[in-house]
Amino acid sequence: MSGTCLFIRPDDPTNTVEFVSRVDVTSYDLGSFCLTDARLGVFYQRHKALGQATLHAEAGQLTLENFVTVTNIEDGVFVELPSVSTFNVDLLPLELPNTNSALRVSGFGTSSLQPFSALGTARIDNHHGFIQISSEMGETMPTEIQVRSAGVPVGSVSVSNNAFVNLSGHPLITGCALFGKTMTTLAGIAVRVDRSTTFTTPSGETLVGDEVRMLHSGSVFFGSVESFVMVASEIPSFTIVGESASVTPPPELAIARRADGAVLSWPDPNRSYYVEAATALADGFVALPDEIVFKDNHCRLMVSSQSNNYQFFRLRSQTPGANSAD
Repeated sequence: MSGTCLFIRPDDPTNTVEFVSRVDVTSYDLGSFCLTDARLGVFYQRHKALGQATLHAEAGQLTLENFVTVTNIEDGVFVELPSVSTFNVDLLPLELPNTNSALRVSGFGTSSLQPFSALGTARIDNHHGFIQISSEMGETMPTEIQVRSAGVPVGSVSVSNNAFVNLSGHPLITGCALFGKTMTTLAGIAVRVDRSTTFTTPSGETLVGDEVRMLHSGSVFFGSVESFVMVASEIPSFTIVGESASVTPPPELAIARRADGAVLSWPDPNRSYYVEAATALADGFVALPDEIVFKDNHCRLMVSSQSNNYQFFRLRSQTPGANSAD
């Protein structure tokens, strides 16, 4: 079998992505074979068409077309991600032209150390002539509706159910993002528009900005995002013009000595690390008892010198495949 679909010139300072317009698959001495899956590499990520959607990559853009499903929103794109903290998608300004035109943005990842967990879904609808953005964040309550302007928070509202906002005018959709919980943000989903817009909350409060975020409460420990899904209905097409992801580095362990031992502390918004200790490096490390105090996204552990003689400490991630910090 031979063929290729994508190559990237790493020496190109513009990060230009070049595409081969045709893939040739050749077999020898085989009666038959079947291709069961294919992914298109764009923006350094792997993309899969969902439903009847088609993917067309050209000139550093990815256009999705052929949204034929009307009764269900199933046509779109799936993006496989390598356990990131945030994932951002930029779009050519997108209009929802008709009543019942809709976009749906979803994310999946690791929550409370459990993989394949749903981050939630944000739905963008042309609702009888105006744009409405709503969210389904699972069983966790409440949902924080946060509005931003040029990236700066301007206000937020906490709602126990029916998390939605109605937008004034007819703004175009310019992007969306998924967030795991970090030291600077709660887990959730963002939608951006092309102009300053009034967002009206379920309680009637109005906030003016160009971005709305639907966020989980601080008690949700959503550590990483592993996939992104965007599907559409009654929209001719949409074009992705950029994608970016970030990964939070492993935390640093701080050690403060005391007369009776030491206090260990580290930032850990998802409570995903524990401490291992050793009396000597040659002896190997053992996990310390789970007596960690969690407060304000930081963990704290007291180690007594009266019950042990530990000299070396390190953090170990509880998330499979994650990096650990020594």
